[in-house]
Amino acid sequence: MITFIKQKIKRIASFFGLVFMIIMMPSVSFAAVTTLSEIETAVLEFLNKIPAILVALAVVFFLWSVIRFIKAGDNEDARTQGKALITYGVIAIAVMVSLWGLIGLLADTFDTKNKPAGTPPAIPSPPL
Repeated sequence: MITFIKQKIKRIASFFGLVFMIIMMPSVSFAAVTTLSEIETAVLEFLNKIPAILVALAVVFFLWSVIRFIKAGDNEDARTQGKALITYGVIAIAVMVSLWGLIGLLADTFDTKNKPAGTPPAIPSPPL
């Protein structure tokens, strides 16, 4: 099972590398990105899409494992493995969505979306 997970992680990492290259290649080849800040913006835009992509992949994995479970029929070993994969899929989706929500909640709480990096928070003065 561990080698299966390692193989999947390698495939996912190579997939994201390929997607990153596909997204960034037109920007570089057509000289749309000319400064370091534009490259930073393009990379950050790509990184902001990763959580949604991961959740989508987790949902696809979950549905694939449900289909494997259904196809197993009377094969008890395949059904047991299917149940385990379904459980892993549900846990992965729950963890990713809850972390995504927690990070969003913290970002909204500390108002990090509308301030440039390095700007200290305003300290309210006491009423006189």
